Amino acid sequence: MSFSSLGLGSALISHCGFKQPTQVQTEAIPLLLAGRDLLACGQTGTGKTAAFALPVIQRLSEQPAASMVASGNSALVLDDLDATEFDASTKGMPRVLVLTPTRELALQVGQVFMDFIGAAELKVVVVFGGVNISPQHKLLAKGVDILVATPGRLFDLMYQQAVALEQVGTLIIDEADRMLDMGFVKDIQRVKRALPKVHQSAMFSATLTPEISALASTMLISPARVNIEANRANQQIRQQGVVLDPRRKSEYLAEMIGKQNLKQVLIFTGSKQLADQVVNELQLDGISCAVLHGDRTQARRIRALGDFKSGAIRALVATDVAARGLDIVGLPLVVNFDLPLNPEDYLHRIGRTGRAGQSGDALSLLSPSERLALKAIETLMGESVQLTQAVGYEPGAPLPPRYQHAQLQVNTAARRSGDKRSRPQNHSAQSRGVQNRSASNRGGLSSKRLRADPRTGSAPKGKVNGQRGKSQRSTR
Repeated sequence: MSFSSLGLGSALISHCGFKQPTQVQTEAIPLLLAGRDLLACGQTGTGKTAAFALPVIQRLSEQPAASMVASGNSALVLDDLDATEFDASTKGMPRVLVLTPTRELALQVGQVFMDFIGAAELKVVVVFGGVNISPQHKLLAKGVDILVATPGRLFDLMYQQAVALEQVGTLIIDEADRMLDMGFVKDIQRVKRALPKVHQSAMFSATLTPEISALASTMLISPARVNIEANRANQQIRQQGVVLDPRRKSEYLAEMIGKQNLKQVLIFTGSKQLADQVVNELQLDGISCAVLHGDRTQARRIRALGDFKSGAIRALVATDVAARGLDIVGLPLVVNFDLPLNPEDYLHRIGRTGRAGQSGDALSLLSPSERLALKAIETLMGESVQLTQAVGYEPGAPLPPRYQHAQLQVNTAARRSGDKRSRPQNHSAQSRGVQNRSASNRGGLSSKRLRADPRTGSAPKGKVNGQRGKSQRSTR
C-alpha cells in the first residue's frame, strides 16, 4: 500500500517524506478524505497525528474557505460562552480546529502541520495557556486556517472575541482518552455547540475504553471505526524490568547511564517532587539533565525539551505530562523510575520510543512492592515483561557501609538539632553515602558530592527531609 493509493496528492506525499503508510494511516486517511466522522484508536507511535493532518491539509488545499461549511449552517451558537456577535474582519476564523489536552501536545501537533504544509498557502496557529495571550491575539488577527488549541485558552480567546468557530468544517479531538482523564468532556461539548450544525468530527485515542465509546456515540454521527490493537504495546519496543532495593534506584540509574555512556534517556516519575529529586541526584553524579513537569513555566519546559532533543543534556526527567505528544526522533531508551498508577499510562510512557517503525528499549526500575502494579500492566497488554535482578542492588540485602555511615551522620544531626522529622530519603545522596563512592563505581563520573557541614555535622538543607508521599504520585 502506498500513500498515493490513499487519495493524497503527489506534492503533499513528496513533501512529507513518508514511504509507506502505517496501518492506522491506511485505514483513517481515506475515511477522513471522504468526509466521514471517525473514531480511531491505535498504539502510541503508530502515526495517528499524520493520519489526520495529511487529509486535513489535502482537503483545505483543494477547497476554498467558503466551501468547507455547508451553506445555511454557518450561524455561530455561543450558548453559555458569549452572546455577542463576532466581527469576522478582525477575528480568527479557522476552518479546522484541533483540540489537545496539553500544551506539549498542542505544540507537537502544530509542528507536524507546519512540516507537512509545504507550498500550500495555509496558516497554522497554536494556542495554549500558561503564556501571554497578546501574541496569540495578533496571530489570529492575521488569519488562520488550522487552529490547534487546548480547551482553556480556546475559551479565553472566544470570550475576548479573538476567535469565531462559525467556519469550522472539521473538528479533530486528539488524545481523546487523555481529554476524558483530565475532565474535558464538558469543554468538548461546549465547543461542539459553537460549531456549525454540519461539520466533520474525528476522535483519535491511544486506548479504547467504554468511556471513549460512550463519548463517541454522543459526539460523532454514524462514525467509521479504526482500532489498531490500541491496548497493546508496540512490538518494536523491547521491555525489561529490573528488581532492586527502592532506596538505591537513583544510584543504579546514575551508574547505568555512566557505564553504558547513554546519551539520551527519558525518565518518568509518578510525582513532581520525585522528578525534582531524581534530577538533583543525577546532577550530583555529573549527568547533565533537566526536569519537565506542571510546576515549571512554559518557557522552561520548552527549553528543557529543546535541550534534550538537541543533545545538550543526556537525561530528561518528567512526569506523565510528557507521556503523550512528545515525538523525539530515534529516542533509544525510556526508563520508568516508578510504575504509574494507571496501567494505560505505562503504554503512553514507553510509546515515546520505538516510533515510526524504529526499535527502542523500555526499562522499569521495580521495587518488590510494585509487583502488583506490574501485573495490572501485563494484564492490559496481554504479555509479560522480562524481569532480572540488579546485581549488587538486591532488595533486602545489607546496605553498604557508606549508607550506614551516612545514616549515623543524619541521626546525629537530627538529635543535635532536635528535629525529629529528619529521616533519610530512600533515593537521596545522603542515604546512600555518596561522598565515599569512587568514580570507577559510577562509570567514570565525577566524584564531587555534597558533604555534611563540618561545623554542625548536618547534611545540606533540602536533601534529607523531603518525603515521597503516595498521595503526591498522581500530581503532574
